[in-house]
Amino acid sequence: AGDGAMTMLSGSAGVMIFQRVPDLRQALVTLGVFGMSMLVVTLNLLAWPVAAFVRRHYGVEQGWTLWERTLRLAVMLTSLAVLTFVVGFGVVLIGAASDSPWGLDSSLDERLRLFQQVGIIGAAGVLAVLLNVIQAWSNPVRGFWGRVKESLVLAGLAGLLWFAWSMNLFDQALRF
Repeated sequence: AGDGAMTMLSGSAGVMIFQRVPDLRQALVTLGVFGMSMLVVTLNLLAWPVAAFVRRHYGVEQGWTLWERTLRLAVMLTSLAVLTFVVGFGVVLIGAASDSPWGLDSSLDERLRLFQQVGIIGAAGVLAVLLNVIQAWSNPVRGFWGRVKESLVLAGLAGLLWFAWSMNLFDQALRF
């Protein structure tokens, strides 16, 4: 909670450091943002082909312009890039540390840097997601829930990028 309670962080030398943690760095806040963001972005990616199948099955056209379809594709590619970045980082680190914490060494650098590059591409793609949200709210044809969904996807991507930034996943020195 944000009551300034002491939280234990262990250092790499086996020394324990007790310090107050700012509200935005509290474990509950960090994991809550991470979990909700993962849920929103994953559901968005999973629902995309399902919605396309349902529209095709019932013969419903979206009636979107080329610009709107391009923005939608950019949203999906950005979501995929950010999700790949976060999940890939986790898989590499958890896989290396599963046998022994000594598996977290420089042999992981190449794979982690590849995921960092994917994350940087995803972070840049958030601009297209923002444009999509602006376009959705300014388009009178889009329904209210479609606008809300696009806004939630932007918030989910921002949450995952905030998580990655706060956990130093973008740090080029690969110090976590």
